[in-house]
Amino acid sequence: MFAAGRIINPDTARSQLLGGMTMGLSMALHEQSVLDPRFGHVINHDLANYTSPPTPMSA
Repeated sequence: MFAAGRIINPDTARSQLLGGMTMGLSMALHEQSVLDPRFGHVINHDLANYTSPPTPMSA
């Protein structure tokens, strides 16, 4: 589901939709829970270590 309100520029709206989907998919694919072997706690419990693919530069 995608709620956009009133779309003024369809090209920009499409770009925002695709960018959001790319970021969400990237986060899901790069997600990994790293456990501390000594205590069993999750080490990477925040979003600080997330990576995302580079965005293509449009000419």
